[in-house]
Amino acid sequence: MWVVTYFVLYFSGITLTDQQALIMGLVWFVLTICFEFLAGHFVFGNPWDKLFADYNVLQGRIWILVPLTTLFAPFLIKKLMEA
Repeated sequence: MWVVTYFVLYFSGITLTDQQALIMGLVWFVLTICFEFLAGHFVFGNPWDKLFADYNVLQGRIWILVPLTTLFAPFLIKKLMEA
């Protein structure tokens, strides 16, 4: 995710404020979660309980780190590019 975000920001030539980078990450996060749940249920036929169980950190499921990385990637990569 970090490499993809870097290339998107670098080659697009857009200049983002911190707020815009966070909004970009939020949009990517929401789209990722929507895709996972909607495709997981309606395309792959997984029950809702199974889909929600994949996000239960108390049961050792750490998949939530992937969407969280997606959420913060634009902001953090932007900051690294500025340094």
